[in-house]
Amino acid sequence: MITITKCGTRKRTRNLHGNSIIGNQAFTLIEVLVTVIIIGIVAGISLLGFHYMNNINAFKCAKQLSVILDKTRMESMGMVKDSIFLRVVKDDNSYYSITYRTVTEGEITTEIELDKVKLGSDALTICYIKDGMEEVVTKGQPLTIQFTKDSGSIKGEISEIKIVGRKTSKILLVKETGRNYLKQEG
Repeated sequence: MITITKCGTRKRTRNLHGNSIIGNQAFTLIEVLVTVIIIGIVAGISLLGFHYMNNINAFKCAKQLSVILDKTRMESMGMVKDSIFLRVVKDDNSYYSITYRTVTEGEITTEIELDKVKLGSDALTICYIKDGMEEVVTKGQPLTIQFTKDSGSIKGEISEIKIVGRKTSKILLVKETGRNYLKQEG
């Protein structure tokens, strides 16, 4: 192929037979359609991945909290003098579970932080059923769960904890035994 440029405006290319071809630098309709389809596929996969991750985060948070509840229950049953309780708190960006030990000396009771675990981001909502009413864990209103030393039963009237993302995961609490059961909805 031989390329001839005239006044810098258009390229003229001659093929081997000597015929003149004017160069076209635009996209064809097929190239544009293929590009749009590829972008659509990549965007669709990204949205599905995001949706899947949100569902996983709610279930992961509920599963982690369930394990922490079991651990706190067992530790409280093993305590001789002091007691242990669990608090689920929210700060500006995340939810945490904090396990405390209360130490009483005379008339002074002190709370000692034993363990702090991040449960999830504020993209989730953690709420609980107490005395038949649903309450949301907020920055100023934590969820506190305390177990009895002898049987591990739950003190108070908390019957359920819900972790809401795109899907809802529930932790059902049995007051008499202190055990919990994890359930994922829809």
